[in-house]
Parts: sequence; C-alpha cells; structure tokens
Amino acid sequence: MQIDDTKEPQQLYDTSGITSYGVKVLWLLFTLFIFYGALIPFNFVFDNDLIADKIRNFNWVPFVRADGSRHSIPDIVQNVLFFIPFGFLGVLSFAKNKFFAVFLVTFFGFIISLNIEILQLLTENRNTTVTDLVCNTIGGAIGAVAAFILFGIFCLLMKSASFQRTFNNKFYYLFVFSFLVIAASSLQPFDFTLDVGAVWDNVKGVMENPGQLTISFTDEFVVGFHFFLFAVVTALWLRSINNVLWPIAGILLSASVGVFFELAQFIVSSRSPSIQDLIVVLLGCFSGGVFALIVPKKMPPVIWIVPMIVITLMTAAIQTLAPFEMRLAHLSMGMVPFLSYYESSTFTAIANFLEGMITYIPLGFVLQYAISRRRSAFILIVMIVAVLAYGLEYAQGWIEGRYPDITDVIGAVIGAVIAGSLCLRWSRVFEQDKPTLKEVSEKTLVT
Repeated sequence: MQIDDTKEPQQLYDTSGITSYGVKVLWLLFTLFIFYGALIPFNFVFDNDLIADKIRNFNWVPFVRADGSRHSIPDIVQNVLFFIPFGFLGVLSFAKNKFFAVFLVTFFGFIISLNIEILQLLTENRNTTVTDLVCNTIGGAIGAVAAFILFGIFCLLMKSASFQRTFNNKFYYLFVFSFLVIAASSLQPFDFTLDVGAVWDNVKGVMENPGQLTISFTDEFVVGFHFFLFAVVTALWLRSINNVLWPIAGILLSASVGVFFELAQFIVSSRSPSIQDLIVVLLGCFSGGVFALIVPKKMPPVIWIVPMIVITLMTAAIQTLAPFEMRLAHLSMGMVPFLSYYESSTFTAIANFLEGMITYIPLGFVLQYAISRRRSAFILIVMIVAVLAYGLEYAQGWIEGRYPDITDVIGAVIGAVIAGSLCLRWSRVFEQDKPTLKEVSEKTLVT
C-alpha cells in the first residue's frame, strides 16, 4: 500500500483499539487477581479477640514495622510493582479524558488496597499495614501516569505519515511482539538489582566457570525455540522492507538482541548468564535465519499448526518433566490456583507463572491465525491448549521432584488467549491474504 504524502496521513492504526473491550476485561481480571493474591489462602477467622489484637498493634507509621525496625525493601518494591499493571490497564480502559483517568484510577487503587487491608484483619496469617496501602497506591499511580504518557506519545507519532509507513507492515508487528516475548522470557522474574556486590558476584561466577556446560537441559529448549521464531520473524520483516542482505541481517540483529538480554541477566538477582544459554540463543537465531530462506511470501497458515503443536509439546515436556525420574506413586494435582505459589516469594511465583504463559504464547498466536480470525475461535484455542497443558501437568505427578498444579495450566491458557487477542488485533490492522483453516475447508467442500 502506498501513502500519498500530499494528502492527509491515513490512520492505518486505530488508536481506539488500545481502549478496546479486551483491555477492559484484562483490567477487571487483574483487579480480581489482586484480591485473590492478597487474600490467599483465605484463612478467614471471625475472632473478635484476634481482630482487636491486630487493631491494637496496628502501626500508623509507613515504612516502619511495629517493633521500630525498617520495613523490608523487597516487600516495598513488590507491593509497588503489584499495582503498576492495575494503573496502566485502568487508564487504557478509558476511551476519553485520560488525564482525568489518571486521578480516578489512582483513587480506585487506593480504595481497592484499603479494602484488602481491612479484609486482612479477618485473616489468620495476613497482616494489615499502612505501608502496603501507601505502596499499592504509589504503584497504581505510577502505572496510570506511564499509560497516560506512552499513549500520548504513541498518538502523536501516529500523526506522522512516515511513522505510519513503518507500522504498515505485518512483520514489524510480529517483530515487536516476539521481542517482548523473549524479553520477558530472558529477564523474568524481573527482580533487578543495582547492588554492585550482587552484580559482581554474578560476574565472578561466570568468570570462574566460563564454560558452565552441563548435560542437563530444562528451559534451554524453550529459549532456543523462542529465539528461532524471533530470528524467522526478524528476517521476514527485513525481507518485507527490501533489505538486500535480509537473511544475514536477520541473524545478526536477532543474535545481537539475544546477547544483550543474556548479558542483562547480570543485574537480575535470581538469574545469571551462561555460555550454555548463549550457545542455545545463537543456534536458535542462526537456524531461524536459515529457515526464513525457505519460507515463501505466501503460505497458508494452517501448515504451521501441527509443527507448532509438536514443537510446543516437546519444549514444554522437557521444561516441566525434567529430570524424568519416576516416582513410585502418582501425586495428585493441586486444584486451588496459586495456593502452592503462596508459600513462595512474589518474584518466584511470577517466574513460575510466566514460564507457563510464555511457553504457549507462540502456539496461541498461530492457532488463532490459522483457525479463524474471529473471537469464537478462542473457545477452541482454550480447549486445545488446556488439554495439552493439563496432560503434561498431570504427567508431572509421576516425576520425582515435580508437583502438578492447576495454576500452570491456567498460565498456559492465559498465555495462549493473550497471544490470540494480539493476533486478532494484528489481523484487523492489516488486510489478510492468507486463507484460514475455515476458508480452506469451505473451498475444499465446494471443489
């Protein structure tokens, strides 16, 4: 599509889609998750003496414990981060007057946090603190302001015809989407640290054992698979903008991104870069760039379904069933979502949940694109991903050191649904020239 610079720039991207129904649903679901995560395991006790004792010992000074000691810095950071998505999604949910929405969403965050702290008075193992209330409100405000600023910048840029030309490219959107997926995969659980001592310990660990090669593989196949797809999309994007050396440039660009994120793990407390991971990343990028050479410009998306299901199952099985040591009796699955995560730290819980989401995101995108570009396809996608994830999770009951939990199945489904939603938006922005599974079936029946 050519754009005439002499005319008014064509709005190829409808910014109202950012405030679509899906964003509002995500905001509502995240709000419910806040209540769920803050009150689990729901040990409510209506004991007047216990409530009175909590009220008597309540500390009205923020960031200071009842005994006078300083409140835990990690707890403060976690409470702030916990409400940032609430503020961000909240502002995007308002179609008009986003400046006013910043104050309204911040106020909503304060009210929600206040209600949670009051409800925690009725629980046996939760403590009500003014620090949590302040941190949650600050987190909601940060997310709201960030959404307001970023949305304004985006709308301003979209008035530029040249910027719209950049966005008028299917593979550019896929490149950005893939970039965000591998960023989350490489940096989760996002427990960043600027402590020089902690960073130096990571550096010394790599220097003392630079090889760090093992015969044990868990999430390396997932990482390699994601960088393989990222390299394919990067190369195809460069091909679409007529880059002469697009296969080589795709490999170099994706590999550079991979090296950057691997080195960035020096400032992630719970992670550390390794030569083994770097080799997996580079191999994934190289194979993806080479594979892009045989991808035709027009190919029915249905061809991707079976390979994506098989590869996703293989990578997820290695990630969830390693080290494949069988136990004598099958362990039953935990059926209360996030109950087992309650005993872990916030960052550990986020890491485990994100792993399941990220693993199934490529499959969810491909299924949505291939099956149908309608919302009705969500039901089928949820069923397919739920069956695959539940089967692997159930198999964990036979593996020593593994504990099956319905939370991981929920994470897989959520990842697939989010990817499907992005695929729908992507499909509506651009005119599709590839037949869906439904269109192929109808054409076959007519023939």
